[in-house]
Amino acid sequence: MRYLLYIFLFLFIRPAFAQVNTLSVDQQKEDLHFLRKHLEEEHPNLYLYSPKETIDSIFSDLEKSITGPCSSGQFYYRICILEKYIRDGHTLFLPEQTNAESGLFPFTLGLCNGTLLIKDPDTAHKTLSGASIFSINGIPADSILQIMRDRLPRDGNNPAYPDWIIGQYVRSFYGFFFGYPDTFRLTCFLFDSYSTCDISLPAFSYATAGTDTSSEENPETAKGIYLDNYPFAYWTTLVIKDFHKEVIHKKYHQHFRREIRHAFAEITTDSTDILCIDLRDNQGGNLSYGKYLLRYLMDSSFTTVESFYKIKDGQLNQVRHAGGKKVKPRKDAFRGTVYVLINGGSFSNSVIITSCLYRNGRATILGTESGGNPDILAGNVKTYYLPNSHIPVEVPQTRFVLHKTESYSGKGLIPDINIDWPCFTFPFPEVPLIIQKTY
Repeated sequence: MRYLLYIFLFLFIRPAFAQVNTLSVDQQKEDLHFLRKHLEEEHPNLYLYSPKETIDSIFSDLEKSITGPCSSGQFYYRICILEKYIRDGHTLFLPEQTNAESGLFPFTLGLCNGTLLIKDPDTAHKTLSGASIFSINGIPADSILQIMRDRLPRDGNNPAYPDWIIGQYVRSFYGFFFGYPDTFRLTCFLFDSYSTCDISLPAFSYATAGTDTSSEENPETAKGIYLDNYPFAYWTTLVIKDFHKEVIHKKYHQHFRREIRHAFAEITTDSTDILCIDLRDNQGGNLSYGKYLLRYLMDSSFTTVESFYKIKDGQLNQVRHAGGKKVKPRKDAFRGTVYVLINGGSFSNSVIITSCLYRNGRATILGTESGGNPDILAGNVKTYYLPNSHIPVEVPQTRFVLHKTESYSGKGLIPDINIDWPCFTFPFPEVPLIIQKTY
């Protein structure tokens, strides 16, 4: 369900854009009207968290703000404020693709406990490793982060997903929202010496800096689905990094059902008592894959989605959908104890799976609040390109009601046991200790 974001950030782009396409006032208004029309006529969750009056007011303010020509990048920055009010994680705006190769932030950045940090400086600036950034080019880091949070997709009133996006891709989104300067002036705090420093650094080019793939493995060798017995023989982790067919096939060179089938055959052979499903950083994908996995985990018949809705003739109507049928577990399903690991990057289909296990009392959830909503979301997106700025826009077509309640809080799935993962590291040494105490 997040395949366009994956393609955009990993396969086709270099981490810099220079929006040179200049838009006239009329062109900007045409793009804004085009966007509004498709959101109002198709988006099933447009008014879920903000009333129609608020959304209408935001569009009115956006149109009033168009008083002169601007670049496509500036227009992108302007319309992204809609994310703050729509608050649907499957509604996505991406900047126009161009061929700029310079103006990159010189180091890899990360977000840890709400603080912007330098992760991997070059050899000449090793003292900056782990330094906290107070400001960039005179803009306080807190302001930079807030501007990003207000313009990134999220489900409801939950900051977990935008914070996860920032933590993974801050280098790219800094350029999208603040441009590509020739020089970066930083004020930092050095934890080693407990002192502040001011430093000026030239921007890197693509050829010098490379793509921002610090959180990604080598696609030729990494696996998207695998078993890990660390650190106890009786405790097995099934890591699933993605549910998108295209990602599993093209990036990891695997077949989802075959890998799951082989994994559970090995789990059965090893007589595993405790199984951990690691869905951290998994942004979702094919609903059918989720059901296939759940058939190996559930102990009774289940549905992943209670009901589906679409807009027709201006009204939200319930529709039939094959995804709403009850599914039986496999006869050889795993019968032991199940844990699921989640974080802010657990989104869409990952949360559909986790919430199904949680609602049916089949799993204990560990980690931090999910980025996706466990009760209601939108999906089946359709991609449009704004006619003049050529900005790609994903507009969901279907409302998925996973669990009907009187009101939707807009929160993510809250774990049974909260675990704050170490910043910038994949291992989870504290999890086995918790499981050991509760098993």
